[in-house]
Amino acid sequence: MSVRNYRAVVDMGAEWFIRSTSVVILLVIAGFFLQMASTALPLFKEPRISLAEVESAVATPVVSEIPRAVRDTGSDSPPLLVTSDLSITGFEDGIVHGFLRTSAHSGADLSAARGAVTSFSIATGLPSISYASTIANGGYVALFSADGFFQLGKINESDSAKLFPPVRIPRHDEVLSTPGKRSWLLLAGDKIHHVHLEASEGGLIAVPLLEYRLDGPALVVSNVGLTRHFVVADGESRFSLYKLGQAKSRATYSAGASLSQVEKIEWNGPGHVDVFRVNGALERYRIDNFLNTLDVGDLLLPKHYEGYSEVTNTWQPEGIAEGVEPKYSFLPLLWGTLSSAFFALILSLPVALGAAVYVGYFMTPAYREIIKPVIEMLAAFPGVVIAGLAMLWLAPRLQEFVAELIGMFVMIPVTVSVLAMLLGSRVRSRPGRYFSRRLPLLLVPILSGALYGGAWLGSFVDAHFFGGSLVGWLAANRGVSVSYFNGLLVGLALSVATFPVIFSLAEEAIFSSPNSAAAGSLALGASPWQSFVDGVLPYAASGIVAALMLGLSRAIGETMILLLLSGNMPLLTVSPLEGIRSVAATLAIELPEAAVGSSHFRVLFLAALMLFLLTFAINTIAQLVKRRWHHRYGVSA
Repeated sequence: MSVRNYRAVVDMGAEWFIRSTSVVILLVIAGFFLQMASTALPLFKEPRISLAEVESAVATPVVSEIPRAVRDTGSDSPPLLVTSDLSITGFEDGIVHGFLRTSAHSGADLSAARGAVTSFSIATGLPSISYASTIANGGYVALFSADGFFQLGKINESDSAKLFPPVRIPRHDEVLSTPGKRSWLLLAGDKIHHVHLEASEGGLIAVPLLEYRLDGPALVVSNVGLTRHFVVADGESRFSLYKLGQAKSRATYSAGASLSQVEKIEWNGPGHVDVFRVNGALERYRIDNFLNTLDVGDLLLPKHYEGYSEVTNTWQPEGIAEGVEPKYSFLPLLWGTLSSAFFALILSLPVALGAAVYVGYFMTPAYREIIKPVIEMLAAFPGVVIAGLAMLWLAPRLQEFVAELIGMFVMIPVTVSVLAMLLGSRVRSRPGRYFSRRLPLLLVPILSGALYGGAWLGSFVDAHFFGGSLVGWLAANRGVSVSYFNGLLVGLALSVATFPVIFSLAEEAIFSSPNSAAAGSLALGASPWQSFVDGVLPYAASGIVAALMLGLSRAIGETMILLLLSGNMPLLTVSPLEGIRSVAATLAIELPEAAVGSSHFRVLFLAALMLFLLTFAINTIAQLVKRRWHHRYGVSA
């Protein structure tokens, strides 16, 4: 085989290798995307109710929930109201008598042994008692009156109780307790009112949370399962599935026959509902796609959660107690991701682009060969090393020098503006490259002095106007808390990680521009800066935009710096002095602990998919900007 044929074979093999590698990379990326999408998209499947089987002559189960100690009290009359840990035995002349199981209340003021039952008597002004229950944090009894009143009492160690003032609630026919034991459903004809407890100055009060829109008059309502769902049988011969916190029904099933003979509806495990009729017949229904599904509003819109006094965006995927509503708002995570990237680019972008312009165009090749490798060495530092150094050295000092940092940030643009006004005419009068090369080196001591002056000014203002502690003054007078780990700390560390990335690509794009691009304008008497803007920048614009986008993508996808320095607090705050939490850090923290197939697991994959689409959108915008820049300056893409 001749040398020419041998080279042709090698070139063909290299070409096919490059093409096949590109195809494999595209397939891998597509596979990642499809895997994330297939895991996340089942979150939005619609629930479906179907009839599984029908049995005849089945007795309606009756489960006695009266504690043994209550049964042995010797009372001749049966209890009026009974739950798993509460029994109301009598109500006369405004006084409620009952028994409370103390073992269910870990935080109560009760010293009785586990499993014991404490008696109580509450003198209340309610006209009647329609329902009573305990609440989750123990030691409290909630009393309901069908006339539209709610009163809360705290059971003491003796048989007395502290009563809170009664509050008005909607009139109702029946009350259902929810799994969290801090909210209740009030059944009133064709409406179901959801009331919950809120903290106020006078203590806990019951406040309406939501009104469920029924498709017809309710005949029977099931208990509320641990999945926070309940089923309503209405007068239109339909079964409707509702979820606590969502006003509209999630699924309906038309029974075909009248439901007036339905006696009871009970959950029989996740996804299975038993319907008992008066004639003893049992109908078992199956509900698919309801357990691990969410609405888009749960992820992106503010929501009024149980126990909260106002609508909020909260990320708390795991409830603090059984039956407590998980909270999956993406907005705090998105805000933390974008705000940390914004803080980083605000600090690193001007310095990186300025250094790239100077090193790539104005600096002599001899100096460039020394300076560029030194700056690019910063890119070799892993994010965890930068985060560790910032955590050990910068974080303890940041709160002490907040005023000094603000002074430096203010002094730098002021100094640059003053120098531009003073030296602008001199630069324009000397268009030679010598003065332009030396000017940045002359500015180094001036800017260093400006940094020192800004720090001194910040310290002076801090000592004379804020009592020597700007952090303490903000907390005491403006309610602004300064966290030990905060967005400013993240921005400083992240700017160190993004600076070499932006500098290296931008500088390479500027240095690689053809020399002829600026030679003509320099020969006609233009200044070096004019030659750079008109001759070099059109050729380097695409590389500079790519550097900016790559730096932004690095900041958005950074994990370890956010994980160690942000405080991992999912807050929606504009203050850089408070903690934040990013999508990448959330994935690193929670994904290993999430149960496979659960709502939490799928929501995390949806967050990963969202992060992928965000970076894809950023790169797409970058390409559009590059094309517009090429078209504007007449440079082929």
